[in-house]
Formats: sequence, C-alpha cells, structure tokens
Amino acid sequence: MANFRRINIIIHRYLGYFFFGLTIVYSISGFSLNHLDDWNPNYMLNTKKINISAIQDKKNISESEIQQILYKFDIYKSFKKNNVFYPSKDIIQVVLNRDEKIIINTKENISNYEFLSRRPILHALNFLHKNKIKKAWVYYSDFFAISLLVIAISGIFMKKGKEGVLGKGGVISLAGIIAPLAFILMYY
Repeated sequence: MANFRRINIIIHRYLGYFFFGLTIVYSISGFSLNHLDDWNPNYMLNTKKINISAIQDKKNISESEIQQILYKFDIYKSFKKNNVFYPSKDIIQVVLNRDEKIIINTKENISNYEFLSRRPILHALNFLHKNKIKKAWVYYSDFFAISLLVIAISGIFMKKGKEGVLGKGGVISLAGIIAPLAFILMYY
C-alpha cells in the first residue's frame, strides 16, 4: 500500500507540474467564455471619430464623398456601393467588411470608424480552449482531459485516515460532486 501511495503522489505531482500552463490557459479562457453575455472575449470594438464636410445629398451619398471620408481615416480600401445603408434620416453606414464600418452622422457632420481587433493574449487562449486548431491539438487536449481525471482521482488518495477519502476529504469530494449535479437538476 505504501508503494501505491508513493506512485500515486508522483503521478499526481508530475502531471500537475506538466499541465500547470495549460490549466492556467483553460482557467483564464473558461472564465472569459463564461461571460459571453457581458462582453466579447475575443474582440474589442475600436472607434475613431472625425469631423467631416457636409454631405451634399443625404439620401444618396456619392462615392467620392465616401472615399474622402475613408482617406481621412487613413483607409485606402475600396468599398461596394451596395454596402452603403441608410438606417435612419441622419445616419449613413458604409460596411467595409464584417469587422469594419463607417458611420456617418449627416446632422452633426461627424463620422465614426468602427473596427474589431483581437484582444491581446485572450484571443489566443480562447483559440486553444475552443479547439480551433484541430490536428495534433486534439490529441494533446485529450491527453490533458484524461490527465485531469487522473489528477482528480489521485488527489482523493493523497491523504489517509481522518483527512482522507473516508473522512473529511470524502465529505469535501462529495460536496464537489453535488454542486454540479444540483445545477444540472435546476437548469438542464
């Protein structure tokens, strides 16, 4: 039995050391992905604002007027005329692509350039967590999942006696099992 405990502790310790970094990745990413209703964990909405000249025809902005506004934002891209929208009387939207648009307020003669950019670090962590890579990452993350089971099970047998699985450790483990089951029963 002493040999089992010694091997158990070694396995638990070295798997814990090996997966320390990935556990941090999944913890941070998991926290950010849990709050999708509160924010976008992958992208930030950036806005730049400029003053513009009055638009000649507020119901049909010319391509040259749009191009001048784009140049003021240092944007040297083409746009499609069918991506120009008039959502309200004083607003014109020019969609450049799915991540960029120009919003022109013809009443106040201002324009906003809105664009998405990746959140530093967090985008990469979520990329791993959501398994966008596939390929070899599947095997590595599967090994991590199996190792988490081994770490959890070996952790139960770290102590013996009153603090072990048949004592206080067992009660705490049971509480840790009941909590997710309760949420499943309440919300699933």
